[in-house]
Amino acid sequence: MNTLPCPNGSICKGPRGNRFSSSMNNISFQLPTNKMNNILQAYYNNICGVFTENFPDVPPQLFDFTGSNLSTFLWTPSVDTEVKVLEYGSTVELVIQGTNLVAGTEHPMHLHGHSFYVVGWGFGNYNKDKDPLKYNLVDPPYQNTVAVPKNGWVAIRFQTKNPGVWFMHCHLERHLSWGMAMTFIVKNGNKPHQQMLPPPPDMPRCY
Repeated sequence: MNTLPCPNGSICKGPRGNRFSSSMNNISFQLPTNKMNNILQAYYNNICGVFTENFPDVPPQLFDFTGSNLSTFLWTPSVDTEVKVLEYGSTVELVIQGTNLVAGTEHPMHLHGHSFYVVGWGFGNYNKDKDPLKYNLVDPPYQNTVAVPKNGWVAIRFQTKNPGVWFMHCHLERHLSWGMAMTFIVKNGNKPHQQMLPPPPDMPRCY
């Protein structure tokens, strides 16, 4: 959870008179400002200026994610339309870490276009050296939504076998509208059945 400065002339109900925001890897997702183009159209038609491919693999600012009395300096995210590009057929592991920024809470995280295996979860900060040793790699649950516990973490794995542009977001509508989302672009594979279909000729324009 985050906050952003209150726009001039507005009254905001968030902490310190700011407005509420949310983020993933300290980036609050912003829909493309040009309503004529969405990310899918921009990617398929090679239109520049709609998104950037700079979504980071790790949080740009590392801190005690579940600590108390976290600095207000950490409350303000960047606001961007950034995506993560993945090769077709990749195996992806994501660790979704909840934080205690502003207010720690649960987050039901949902991935479009793919289901995933929930290989681990826990409370507190994820430990990359110890926690993978306790992963369930025998019979992990197969889901498309997973609850990240308050001040805890979840580890998921999936294979990128569905080319296209896919949204990942918190399923709490307020958190989604505040920017707790990101986008994966899965590139085409080499075989015809591994490639994204073209849009239908009568597809309406996005206005």
